[in-house]
Amino acid sequence: PVMIGFAAIIFSHPEFADALPILTKLVFASSVVHQLVVTSLSPLPFAIGQVQDTGMIFLASMAASIMTQLGPTVPLEERVATVLAHLSISTMLVGVGLILTGKARLASLVQYLPTPVIGGYLAYVGFFMVKGGISLTTGVNLASVYGWGVLVSSTHSLTLLAPALVGGIMLAVLTSRFRHFAVFPSCILVLPASFFLVVWISNYALDDARAAGFLEESGKGASFTDVYSMFDFYHIHWRAMPGQLPTMLSMFVMIAFASSLDIASICMGTTSNMNYNQQLQTVGMSNLISGLTGGYTGSYIFSQTLFTSRFRPSSTAEASFPGITRLVGVTLAVCELAIVVTPISLMALVPKFLFGAVMIFIGIDLLKTWLVGVYRKLLFAEYLTVVGTFCCLNGFGVQLGLATGIALAAASFLVEYAKAQDVRIMHKTSNVIRNADQHALLYGSNLESNSSRQQDAIVTIELQGHIFFGSATRIQNCVKSAVYVRSLLGGDESDNSNSNTDEASRETEMLPLLSTRQENQAKYNDETCVKMSPALVNLHGQPCLDRERRPTKFVVLDFTQVSGMDATAARSCFLALKLSFSLGKVCAVYCGMKPSIEFLLRANDPQQRESYVTSDLDLALDWCEQQLILSAAKRRSLRSGH
Repeated sequence: PVMIGFAAIIFSHPEFADALPILTKLVFASSVVHQLVVTSLSPLPFAIGQVQDTGMIFLASMAASIMTQLGPTVPLEERVATVLAHLSISTMLVGVGLILTGKARLASLVQYLPTPVIGGYLAYVGFFMVKGGISLTTGVNLASVYGWGVLVSSTHSLTLLAPALVGGIMLAVLTSRFRHFAVFPSCILVLPASFFLVVWISNYALDDARAAGFLEESGKGASFTDVYSMFDFYHIHWRAMPGQLPTMLSMFVMIAFASSLDIASICMGTTSNMNYNQQLQTVGMSNLISGLTGGYTGSYIFSQTLFTSRFRPSSTAEASFPGITRLVGVTLAVCELAIVVTPISLMALVPKFLFGAVMIFIGIDLLKTWLVGVYRKLLFAEYLTVVGTFCCLNGFGVQLGLATGIALAAASFLVEYAKAQDVRIMHKTSNVIRNADQHALLYGSNLESNSSRQQDAIVTIELQGHIFFGSATRIQNCVKSAVYVRSLLGGDESDNSNSNTDEASRETEMLPLLSTRQENQAKYNDETCVKMSPALVNLHGQPCLDRERRPTKFVVLDFTQVSGMDATAARSCFLALKLSFSLGKVCAVYCGMKPSIEFLLRANDPQQRESYVTSDLDLALDWCEQQLILSAAKRRSLRSGH
């Protein structure tokens, strides 16, 4: 039922309806190839490899796109031949890409695709499976909103849908509630048996069921030779294929990622140790041969491999009959090959709602896992990316939907990274051991007096990570909240009353520590900057609640743990901070910068405002403390009249 469902999804375009029984056999033939290759090359003798749902949406998208692009002016046989050739070539190229990726040992790179985008895509696959199951059962095309209206308004369609919908929900409930391996096969047997029992009790013939739409017409079978007769290479329209390259590339990335996940899951579930790159080559080889034989993309099937690992022949049997475990895969391939060569359609013998129920079940399981179950496993922003990717895929199609999903994942990462960036604000002192006189000048002789709050004059900002445009606003807000200056409402009386102090400060010996402007040194040493109004506000304009706090004189920006910075952050954050510091008469001191960071800060400061640069934090703190000591020494000298 799953293979028939996949065929119905891939060839969901309405014009494939008459050829669907033949096209279904191609899916079975492809599964035979995948299984034989996996059985031959996999280190796990019980491994199962089949056509997989990951590439199904891309195949369906390319098939529908080519049919629409060629249009009704091209005969149907030529359009079908073009589609079949293109899908086979795409599968073959995906196989080559997987082999090259494995040989280059790049399996880890394909895992960089964001999990929320994968989750949104798999949820979309689930919704597509539900739609496909409904369409297969009722015959109503649900490609547009109009199709849903036709479905809901038709009593006959709802009658056909009811058993498929009930069966799909029943499978979802029972398999999640009871984990026994026999639950699913038992349901698959019970559903058609119940149908035939109802038909027999109701005294209806199978022809009546076919007339009602529950069974396919018996005359729609196809022989093995009919399958490959549809590949008419003389009437293929090659011009339709280049436009599908973006979809093909997206399919390769998605299949590579999904195959890596399957391999990892199999290793965990079976406690086996497999080389990812080698197994990616195995999957690539199966896709290459499948494409060469007219088939479709596939990979390891985790659930079925886990199932066969539990019921494989014992190690004793394997020792007595080497290779007996590989008969599991061979048997499955033989059964599928029998379906390919049998000139009858399964849907003529088995009610269509069974296939629809299986597809609805798979769709419900994917939707439940990737739209509901992941809510508790992801950050909220990542979950929004899953939902956004799912909606974009439904609204914009596969290519644009995936591109939008990746953009959403990138935006989510930027937001979360900006929030997580650590900005540590603290009051530190240098490691320099001062003599008693310097210590008294720096901290005051009376530890209970206001002069003991002199350390408030130096605020140290420790930055971490990569500073970019997304984190600039947060860093700026944190720094502005920690720096307190005199309120502008306090006036400039002290500036006018201390002209003598300005003269004295200009005569003070300068320290040779990377000062960019000697004439501005007085700003940070004179009485003006120390003897400020007690009304303090931070750079946001919010008043200081601590009445004993001293104004900020120096802000030390420590870039030691910053890995990089972009130009936007240099201009929008640090240039804006320097302007605020200048208005508040605060000196900025930079330390621990990489050359690239220092270049950006200098290049984005056209006025080259005064600032000081040191190689490490301790030198920066030492310089700030020396300026405070000099300022205190000048005040003491003025008071004593010397």
